[in-house]
Amino acid sequence: AVLAHALTAGASIVMQPLAGDFAAAWAAIARGRPTWLSTSAGFLEVLASTIETQPALPCPPSLRFVQVTSAPIAAETCRALEERLGVPILPRYSSTEAGGIAMTWPPPARRQPGSVGQPVQEVRIVAADGADVQPGREGEIWVRGPRVMSGYLDDPEATAAVLRPDGWYRTGDLGYLDEDRFLFLTGRLNELINRGGEKIVPAEVDAVLQAHPAIVEAATFAAPDARLGEDLVAAVVLREGVSIPLWQLRAWLLERLSPVKTPRRFWVLDSLPRTPTGKVQRRVLAATFLAERDRPQAPGARG
Repeated sequence: AVLAHALTAGASIVMQPLAGDFAAAWAAIARGRPTWLSTSAGFLEVLASTIETQPALPCPPSLRFVQVTSAPIAAETCRALEERLGVPILPRYSSTEAGGIAMTWPPPARRQPGSVGQPVQEVRIVAADGADVQPGREGEIWVRGPRVMSGYLDDPEATAAVLRPDGWYRTGDLGYLDEDRFLFLTGRLNELINRGGEKIVPAEVDAVLQAHPAIVEAATFAAPDARLGEDLVAAVVLREGVSIPLWQLRAWLLERLSPVKTPRRFWVLDSLPRTPTGKVQRRVLAATFLAERDRPQAPGARG
């Protein structure tokens, strides 16, 4: 889509790899003097934390707006970056199978903090029983329109699992529509954590954690639990030079989340594992956490 937009506008396009030194990658972007930056939510999360720790990092004076897609992004992260970059952050929602689904338009168009904009195709929010839910209620996002695929190549089973005969595509994403038809993403069905029968969206917990003044980044994931089946673990990256007793962090969360959504275990890391596009790798976090937890301790060591 980015390539098509650039060609339509007669613009040049610069593809910047992000692996390795993120600050160097951002400095290279700034030297290119872009007017439009299209990137992932993960990239912006890393950018927000990098700018905070390196305030001298350059910002492209030519930039007019930033378009972001691929995952939910906290409204606070967008607000902080808008202040630092001096341009609007415009979340959108798209997928390979359905193309553009919802968009936030540049000012003076109306925006809703935390939203990915308003649908540009037909969108339904559907409960587990297949019924449409009321505005403000969470469910799976279904989309139908001219951009939706006709199916996966040579894979009728995979196609049947997500594409209904009447053309509705099941995205596997969770979200809700408000009264004004602004769409909000809340997570992925396959990332739901089943804690003793309660279904928890980790992105919701992440957003609350990242609002804590001591935390730069956070990611919640599931760990096996003998009593609950799955329990919550929160991996957090603290601000440089900051420390906080973890019991205080849990107490702070209990003021903002229900007890069932509040992690009992916290894991402090220097950074979170991410994909090349900046998306947090929850499965890598879970596997590494379990390996560390189950590693035999040396004689006399204390856990």
